[in-house]
Parts: sequence; C-alpha cells; structure tokens
Amino acid sequence: MVTYDFFYKVSMAEQGGFGIWYEYLAKSRIFKQLHAKSVLIFGLPKKYSLGLDTLFFADNSEMHIVDDRKQSLDEYKRFAGIFSKKVKITYVKDLSSFKTNKKYDLLISTEVIQDNTALINVIKNLAHKILIFVPNSQCYAHPRISGLNSLSLKELSQLGKSHGLKIEQSGYVDCPPWPAGACLPKKTPSENKESIFLALVKRILTKITPLLSFLDNLYIPPWKQLNSHMVYCLFYNDK
Repeated sequence: MVTYDFFYKVSMAEQGGFGIWYEYLAKSRIFKQLHAKSVLIFGLPKKYSLGLDTLFFADNSEMHIVDDRKQSLDEYKRFAGIFSKKVKITYVKDLSSFKTNKKYDLLISTEVIQDNTALINVIKNLAHKILIFVPNSQCYAHPRISGLNSLSLKELSQLGKSHGLKIEQSGYVDCPPWPAGACLPKKTPSENKESIFLALVKRILTKITPLLSFLDNLYIPPWKQLNSHMVYCLFYNDK
C-alpha cells in the first residue's frame, strides 16, 4: 500500500515542495477509492508539477501516459524509473488526435480540459470512469497567481453532463491552510545552507502536513469554494 511517505518522496523529487505534497495527499483520498486494472493519464499538469501522484496506480494497474509535450513525458518517465514504476509513454502532437482501440477502466486528466473543453469529446469514450481535475475559478487567488485557465465546479459538472457523462462524485480539493502563493525561502546564497529557522519550519511541516491534508476534506463548502485550488468530477459512461 502506498502511504503518505510515497507522496512526500515524489513531490520532493520533482522539487514541488510542501505545496505539491499537500495537493498530492488531498487528491490521494480520491485515488484510494478507485480500483482499476488499466489507467490512462490523459495529459500531464501544465504547471507546478508533473502529476507524479498518479504513480500511485502503477503497482496494481497497467498505466499509460499520453501528452503533447515530449520534455514533460521524458521527465515523468525518468522519475517513474527512479521509483521503479512501470508505465507506458505516448507522445502525440495534439491530444485531440489521440485514439486507441482499448477502453480503460479509469482515465485521469489534471489541468488539461480547462484549456480546451472540446477535449471532452475525445476522452468521454476512452474509459469507463473519468476523473477530471481543473483549477477552481472561484478560488480567491490561485487562478490569478498561477495564470492557469479555470472552471467552476458547476461548469465542469455541466460540461460532462452535456456530453452524456454521469457524475459519481464531485467536489473541491487542495484547500491548503496557508495563503495562495506562499512558499518557503530558498537556501542562503552565501553558504548554500538552510538557516536553523528554515530547517525547523520544514521539520514541523513534514510532521503536520498529512494532518492538514486530512482537514482539507472537513472544511465547510463556502470555505472550500473560495480557497480550494482545484475542482474535480468523477464521471462514468454507462454506454
């Protein structure tokens, strides 16, 4: 079983820091509910991370990654090798041109659909279950700071429904208890070492971040709507 320690290791390996670790832990609550023999990762995140949290499925599922950026795919493959995870990698010039004769048990798409909602036509028949994460347009600061296009939970839900998909689960995720855009300072340039204070902060965050990510699921809806970095929908296609 993959534990919070795994998500810490992959987030730090890709230099995502505690913010990405928090995101991965928050999303892992959804991942742990899903069981799939075959998983298609349709596009990697556009900013901040490579989405290495999806390696969660690699031990028990046949994983296939498809994206239109060779460099991102090469990096994902490199990290998959570091963590001894077997994945299939496919580069396409345009995600809208991706085709396969296989129907996957689960498709995961993170930070892709908000840039081209027409892609829903491509993915709706690729898997029995489709998990989509997009930046939350109702978050008070994250869309502005990240520069990413975004959708509201209602917009994402309606997008799937308008294309014949049914919703199994939906909500907000990645609602950190620190201000949007907050990050720890870098090592001091003179000595290239962390200060005692910074080392202490990191040690504290290492201990409490798993607990904070658990609280992510307990916040009241209005707080989630205004502070969550992402919205998600788990769709299914019963045709």
